[in-house]
Amino acid sequence: MKKIIIFILGAPCSGKSTLRRALKQKISAEKNLLKIEDFSVGNLLRQEVKKQTETGKRIEYHIQNGLLITNTYWIPLLQEKFDKQDIDVLIMDGYLSGKDALNIFKDLTKNFTTIIIRRHTLLDLILKREEKSREERKAQSRDDVKNFYNRLEEYLRFSAPLWKVIKKDYGDKAISISGRKEAKESSIIIYEQIQKFL
Repeated sequence: MKKIIIFILGAPCSGKSTLRRALKQKISAEKNLLKIEDFSVGNLLRQEVKKQTETGKRIEYHIQNGLLITNTYWIPLLQEKFDKQDIDVLIMDGYLSGKDALNIFKDLTKNFTTIIIRRHTLLDLILKREEKSREERKAQSRDDVKNFYNRLEEYLRFSAPLWKVIKKDYGDKAISISGRKEAKESSIIIYEQIQKFL
């Protein structure tokens, strides 16, 4: 069996990470012999910042200045994850910043079975979730709000328009799911559509 990469795309606060965890749980329950790992691309970048590696310092500079995280920073981090030999299914969430990023992602995953899931969430729900998340984290600083809006703008400008291309290129391996559905319900729907690849 080829390694399976499942990439959940969506705006910040669209429910990607919650769906990622629910999908991992569903696949584990149905296919308990598969070795599954999951991660958030954003957390992967933040871990690099926390380690204060050279790459981490550059990523931190980009984040603090509201700049796009360029491909050169996340490519080696993803490559390392994809190269792990003891994993059957890798579930990740994040978004792609434009056509170049999509092409690089395609190249990185060309030897795997790749499934892309879009967590399609309306803007009003995203804004409500973000506000609730900030309240729970007690993060009300201007920088925190600015960071969210920078990421949202990046997603809307560069990632959201890619869906037509993704749908065309990936066919039945490109699945759109409403952000209004609960993650558990969504994971069942998605599992039914992808089980033939597992």
